[in-house]
Amino acid sequence: MRTLLVLVILLLPAAALAGLSLEEDPGRARILFSEKKYADAAAILERIQRRGNPAPADLILLGMCYTELGDLDRASSTLDAAAMISPRSVALLNARGNLAFARKRFPDAVELFREARRIDPNDRNAATGLVASLANAGVELFGKGKVPEARASFEEAIQLDSRSVPALRNLALLELDGGDVSRAAGLLEQALAVSPSDIELLKLLFLVRNKQGDANAMLPILERLIVLQPADPEPYAARGRLLEQQGKTADAAEMFQQAVQKGSQDPLPYLRVGTARRDRYVLHDAVGKSVQLISALQIQASQAVSRARKSEDLQGAKLITTKIEDVKLTLGSSLTLLREIDGDTTFEQDLSRMQSWYPGSVDLLAALGRLYREKERWADSLAAWQRILQDHALDGEAQAGAGFALEKLGNRDAAIMAYRRALDLDPGSRNLYDALERLYAGRESELLQILLDTSYRETRNALLFREIAKLEDQLGLKADAETHRDRAAQVEAGK
Repeated sequence: MRTLLVLVILLLPAAALAGLSLEEDPGRARILFSEKKYADAAAILERIQRRGNPAPADLILLGMCYTELGDLDRASSTLDAAAMISPRSVALLNARGNLAFARKRFPDAVELFREARRIDPNDRNAATGLVASLANAGVELFGKGKVPEARASFEEAIQLDSRSVPALRNLALLELDGGDVSRAAGLLEQALAVSPSDIELLKLLFLVRNKQGDANAMLPILERLIVLQPADPEPYAARGRLLEQQGKTADAAEMFQQAVQKGSQDPLPYLRVGTARRDRYVLHDAVGKSVQLISALQIQASQAVSRARKSEDLQGAKLITTKIEDVKLTLGSSLTLLREIDGDTTFEQDLSRMQSWYPGSVDLLAALGRLYREKERWADSLAAWQRILQDHALDGEAQAGAGFALEKLGNRDAAIMAYRRALDLDPGSRNLYDALERLYAGRESELLQILLDTSYRETRNALLFREIAKLEDQLGLKADAETHRDRAAQVEAGK
């Protein structure tokens, strides 16, 4: 999965590029250009052009006006006319480089600015244009999968200007994408030395330090973000998490309080504040934030999988899946505490209300299904599980929950089918084997055949082989049972 590099569109200060010595009307045009009054400057230069025999410098400045005004075709024809008179002009090459840049033809811009530097190695405008063009050419090369060429383009830009923040940032992203986290961090630190208040650079450096697991380096970054953007709640939430990990609970509580007050999207601060206050309304927020974050992360995980071209690309999806499980733990803790504060009756009302607020939440429907199961309200429990299965037929917990409710309602055949679907999804669940054994009592040979069929797919499932052996013992198939016990032992031994 490739990290998206940032395209820096930097139109060069064309008045500076020109280096012209204009008098009278041309001088006025130059002043207007420097004031960014491009249309007014162009009007003066067009009058000069209509009088006939315009100077190359006039044509170059007029072409630059057209570039700034977005009339790129007229800019091109005007600069072509200037080239007929003065083809080796550094100012003309710079102006043409600027036009190529505006057209996003970055390789052409690179060559034009390089040519200008060959004529005049000390021309600062050519150097500035070359650095910007190399940075953007690197972005294009990276997008085409030409990583070595992109790296070379960024490194050349940095060699020319070690303070080029776009080149430093994009090279850092490239190195991060390639797994060189240490170099990425160093490049970002170098960029921040140039632009210490750049919010995006700080956030990116925080992500890099997080990958390194360097909490001591992460905390100062968060402090800087809080100073620069005191209304942004997320640095408070992140700082609270780090302080909590370090055992600084009082400081963490203060950060979580700030995060909640400022409206963080992280559910953990709401859980911590709700727990400290025993505040059911804050816990409602913890539940809501958890549900929303789980949904957003599931979409991200799905997109990461769809973009994956090779097995290494799935690492991003795995990390997102781990994050989802963490958020689900926060959701579970929030619901548990809410039930403790509410009592069962109010909690059921609360849970039903929150489920209506977030009707797409599988987790809240599952919580209702579990609650009704505890209360032995089998029809209500079945209804909750079936609502999940309408859109999520591969939800193993919902299949198993529906099976248990159907069993309790006396619908044996439907319960068997639900348990079997659940076993297909979770063949490592002992509870599902026990449930099927209950329902297949007296029909053990049928269940044995079902499990044998499953074993052709689940070739490394020791529990399955032991369940098969148990049924074979009951049916008097001692030799077969011994074979399957041996197979289970081999799997457990890693053979």
